[in-house]
Amino acid sequence: MRLREEADLLDLETDIPTTVEDARALRRTRFPTLDFEAYLEFLESFDDAEPAALARRRGPGGSEKFEL
Repeated sequence: MRLREEADLLDLETDIPTTVEDARALRRTRFPTLDFEAYLEFLESFDDAEPAALARRRGPGGSEKFEL
């Protein structure tokens, strides 16, 4: 089967039945929000980075250090 024929097999507008509840759930989870406590728990889930390891990382503009 050719790629164009495969793409025509599923029409996203009409072939996937959704309900009003489905749409509400998608909107609700599209941009999840965290309360302050959940945000702190999220931050605590990361390992502490050593300053020397961070200094070795190459930045977006190259390896030169930024100075004001």
